[in-house]
Amino acid sequence: MEPDMSPRQRTALLILGLLATLIILAQIFTILTTGKSFCPNDGCEVVHDLTRVSQTYINLAGIIYFQLLFWLTVGSRQGHKRKHYLFDAYNRPQTASCSLLQFLLLMGMVAEGVLVCFQLFVVKTVCLYCFIVFGFIILMNAALGARQLLKACIILGTQITVFAALNFNTSTLNLDELSMDKGTYAVKSCEKPRHRMYLVFSENCPHCQAVLKELSDCSLCEFHFNPVTRLTKAQEIFKDLPAIQDYNPEVNKAMLKMLGIYTIPILISETSSGLELVKGQENIVNYVRDHCILSETPKGLDSLFSNPLLPTEDQEGACQVEKECK
Repeated sequence: MEPDMSPRQRTALLILGLLATLIILAQIFTILTTGKSFCPNDGCEVVHDLTRVSQTYINLAGIIYFQLLFWLTVGSRQGHKRKHYLFDAYNRPQTASCSLLQFLLLMGMVAEGVLVCFQLFVVKTVCLYCFIVFGFIILMNAALGARQLLKACIILGTQITVFAALNFNTSTLNLDELSMDKGTYAVKSCEKPRHRMYLVFSENCPHCQAVLKELSDCSLCEFHFNPVTRLTKAQEIFKDLPAIQDYNPEVNKAMLKMLGIYTIPILISETSSGLELVKGQENIVNYVRDHCILSETPKGLDSLFSNPLLPTEDQEGACQVEKECK
């Protein structure tokens, strides 16, 4: 590829850089006004939960990145008309800016490629907003020509190959660690509980929050609270319950994967005949009211409307384990 750009290439880069900046600005505005990020498939919160940097700062870095590409393109076009003092050492005034553009776009592929592979091979869920940003970087690489696009594809292909060769499964846990008690953060019990139940939940799942609210009253059951991620709002959720500091959320995720379950909340109840699995907000609430809550309502009346075991595909009243839901 020639070091300078054609007018069509410059126009494409300017449009793509501006559109990407506007989309990220809209995302930041959404975060600041609603407290949540916008994502077409509710997968953004998963990636955010697994990063140590605030998503606002990550998006600000994205704006700086795309604006740098935008103004480098503008400077290149201006340099085509007259030499800029920064580029006097070059025969072509666009050479330096084009070379820097190529380098930054390839570095963007490196960064976004790692994030994409992390989602596909580790988290196993997709953040469409991240893929939209990734798509802009690919298109901007393509706008610089076939050779630049080939370099970008080689980088992405290498990353995919490396990630695919690694094992990120939670099956590395020892079998003796796969006990629900290992993943329990807190226990709520009353005198002489009839049943022991494990609630697998996420603090970012609204359906889980509704179930937790239902369990706030004293009942005839012992409840074990098993989160799928490390809790950041534990004091707000479990104000009066002592915390078990060495709990391991990966145990809960591993148990769900072994059972082929990918939605929460899930209630696992120990009965005399074995284990009962209840899926979804409404079904769990009805099940708890039927088995645990002291009420004047005849036992079993609420359960007429409850079907504890639901097909895996039924997402009503449930959240994906690896995704945010609203």
